Amino acid sequence: ITGLIHGATIAEAREDVIDQVLDVCDIITEFIKSLRKEIPCVKTYFTYGNHGRTSQSKNAQANKTNYERLIPAIIRKDLRNTDVKVIDSGYEDFVVYKLKDGRIIVGTHGTNDNPSTANRNFTKLLGYDVYQVHMGHLHDHKEGNGTTVNGSVMGSDDFSISHRLHSEPTQVLKVYHGKDEATYKFILN
Repeated sequence: ITGLIHGATIAEAREDVIDQVLDVCDIITEFIKSLRKEIPCVKTYFTYGNHGRTSQSKNAQANKTNYERLIPAIIRKDLRNTDVKVIDSGYEDFVVYKLKDGRIIVGTHGTNDNPSTANRNFTKLLGYDVYQVHMGHLHDHKEGNGTTVNGSVMGSDDFSISHRLHSEPTQVLKVYHGKDEATYKFILN
């Protein structure tokens, strides 16, 4: 979603932030239901970043005042009659997931993180070894230093272009199976 982070993104948005949240919830809920038809156990993990903040001022923003926090709450309600688990990050901007073999994955939007140091920083913060950090924020896929950066569904917008940044609309799927793992990069049209 695009909240109130930049004047240009507010003007460029086709829908207000509340309609965006509701539409995103519908899309994600239907996607989760489709996955559940094929996968016996589905757990979803949600975190939030700077795009849904309720203020343009970074300094005036508290973690808990973010429109994106509504998404897992609405999805949890939509899926209440299923066995799908919906886990959110509460007031933190990251969530922790444990693979079956005990390796730790941290999911974060990445607003407060640098891909080259995120893994080391989360390992220090949490007090145990973090295997991988999955983050977004930078809108451009990259991997290294125990971190995978996802792309952006929307690609470049007026704000990123004005800062001479470009990215294709991209999403990344990371699959872990035992000690094997694979990364799939999907270019969206």
